[in-house]
Amino acid sequence: MATNPAVKGALLYDVESGGWAEVSTTYPTRLPIKGEINSILAAALQPLEPAQITEQHNNAGRRDALMPKAMKFDVPLYLTGHGTSCASGAIAATALGTFLARCLGAINAGQTSGTVNTGTSAVQFSLTTAVGVAGALFRLGELADGDGEGQFYVWSNPDTATVLNAAADTPAGGAVVYGAETIHCNETLTTMTSMRMNALTANQRLGIFGIYCEGATFSGFGVGELPEVVCHMVASFFDEESASTWPTDVAVESFVPAPCTAGQLFYQTVATTTRDILAVRDVKIDLAVETFPLLGYNAARQYQSIIGCVRGASKMRITWTMDADAAGTQTVLDAWEAGTLKHILFAANTADGQAVAFYLSNAKPVGDRPSQRTVSGLNQITVTYEGLAGPTSTTELTHSAWRMALA
Repeated sequence: MATNPAVKGALLYDVESGGWAEVSTTYPTRLPIKGEINSILAAALQPLEPAQITEQHNNAGRRDALMPKAMKFDVPLYLTGHGTSCASGAIAATALGTFLARCLGAINAGQTSGTVNTGTSAVQFSLTTAVGVAGALFRLGELADGDGEGQFYVWSNPDTATVLNAAADTPAGGAVVYGAETIHCNETLTTMTSMRMNALTANQRLGIFGIYCEGATFSGFGVGELPEVVCHMVASFFDEESASTWPTDVAVESFVPAPCTAGQLFYQTVATTTRDILAVRDVKIDLAVETFPLLGYNAARQYQSIIGCVRGASKMRITWTMDADAAGTQTVLDAWEAGTLKHILFAANTADGQAVAFYLSNAKPVGDRPSQRTVSGLNQITVTYEGLAGPTSTTELTHSAWRMALA
């Protein structure tokens, strides 16, 4: 058979509900991976280990020993938001949201979109049909409406329709409340459920088992850029296969991302709701995830050495650049020196169905003093904050150090 173009491929996956690296080949979900599948196939490297004995002749020897079939590979994805409009109805988890939650923590998709009934203040309003979830993110209103402005907010108490970050003004009756998928880290749970994948091309195909995520790299948050995430995966075992169907008939959610425009960065002391929007020039998101692979003998397959994994801390940092203050005014620097804990909400964009946002519920300043320097020919400072466990421990969601919304 002749070879085929490398751009043709698909990546399917499923959760392993029957045990780590279970012997199963069902793959009901297809991921909208960015890039070629060969980047995954090329990572399937089983090493050879010399197993020499003393010989009598110059070039005598024997074959090397096959070692375990573990591998590391990346899954690059666009952050496309929810993919479809969030203006009305229940919000269901998408393939993107579900996968990111399995990689990084958990997901809440329990909100229902609706409208504002009556506004009481910039932090409280009654709802019509909308149902919120404490700690979850949502969007409110439309750009330039003078109140919600289409930006992201965080529910404090949905029963009283109160939020943790104030709108520009009291929301008007009829303003749309857009629900969101909220992915978040866990603060008490350490167990991980493994995944399996099927990497398909028109030539070679690979079954990959006992997979977990050991971290993620976010990018594309510069103004006008397309937001992306690369999930760094570890697999306990892989093997070539030819029984799967090519091309696959598993459908894919082919949603389109929106550029980072018309968002904002809310920055305020923890437990203070007063609106404070910083004029930032550039934003970066970094996420370090602790994972502790468990090595053992009780494996499902020969050449498999990893039989489980425990997740530890999940540290998210947000870094931004902003204009230097006027002489005598050092608002951000003063907060840095005092170590004041902040809650920070960054909306990358506000396009319905394509919106992406990040929330650090209880963040501390880290890194060197944010001194003035030249950035793009201007006097600017760069600031970094790291998320800590949230101040409200009622649920894993409200307690989470960081949250990501797809709306």
